[in-house]
Amino acid sequence: MDQPGMQGNGVGRRSGLLFLAGLGLGLIPAMLMFLSVSWQPFCYRSCDPVAGQASAFIGGIGIRLYVLEILSAVVLLAARRVRPIGYALLLMIFMTPVIAVQGCMVRLPAPRV
Repeated sequence: MDQPGMQGNGVGRRSGLLFLAGLGLGLIPAMLMFLSVSWQPFCYRSCDPVAGQASAFIGGIGIRLYVLEILSAVVLLAARRVRPIGYALLLMIFMTPVIAVQGCMVRLPAPRV
């Protein structure tokens, strides 16, 4: 049971959910760049030029979304109601390059043709 002094208005829970939503949105460019970088060595080892172009295309989308993420974080930090989303995007701005570099160390299995 809730204690009388412990009742809140749900603001903390709402901001926590907004923060998680911001992390999810910020993870999209990070995963695109991770997949692009980790898939790239196999694309260039194979004789299929389409695979290399697909990897470059995915990486290009990831970079464009990363720039959009930076701009969105600045805008969302200015608005008080959605500031937790801005904080999460700000966190992901610093985490996306780390995740992308980790893709260089991960070797996905080459597709068998």
